[in-house]
Amino acid sequence: MRRLLLLLVATVWLLTGTASATTPADPRITAAVAAWATQPLYVDPDYSSVADRAETLQVISGAKVPVYVAVVPFGEWFPEQGDIPMLAGRMAAANGKPGLYVVMDGDRSYGAAHQLGVYAPSWTYAERDESLSKQLSEYLDGTLGESDRRRLESHLVACSPCTAYLNTLRATVRALGKLKPPRAPQSARSRIVEQARRESDATS
Repeated sequence: MRRLLLLLVATVWLLTGTASATTPADPRITAAVAAWATQPLYVDPDYSSVADRAETLQVISGAKVPVYVAVVPFGEWFPEQGDIPMLAGRMAAANGKPGLYVVMDGDRSYGAAHQLGVYAPSWTYAERDESLSKQLSEYLDGTLGESDRRRLESHLVACSPCTAYLNTLRATVRALGKLKPPRAPQSARSRIVEQARRESDATS
């Protein structure tokens, strides 16, 4: 039981530790954080032709919570290996400010809430030739395209397990959003990590 408790505390510390410990070097993250020092929108140079900056900044300024947007390339070949919410989380950790962090590539939007009790949709897909500002607005509203919304609603009417799952998921997200992340005392962190490493080495 003691080992399990130590392992749990070490895991919590590792997950809530400093950004430098959890955020690998990534030029996309570095560039986004540098840009966010002056405005909440970073657009990778390769995406500047598809970005409607003024309109996107207007959507960001109208949000009810702080929003940071990065329009960058992503995929299986990058360090996050296709886990784009992880990339959004790493950007949030590197920036260190509470907010909703949205990563976009022109077709898809992914996000992660950081130090906020809000719901962030896992992802949204753009309609054909949809502007970045419209994609962001839909992401922030949590809306789906009309055809996707109709398809989802008709499925939910006919599928009580999916309806129950969706209701449970929403309730869980709301409840988790109210929790404050636990933090181990600074003096205990190094001892906990060292003990977990010793125990891990002893069992391997």
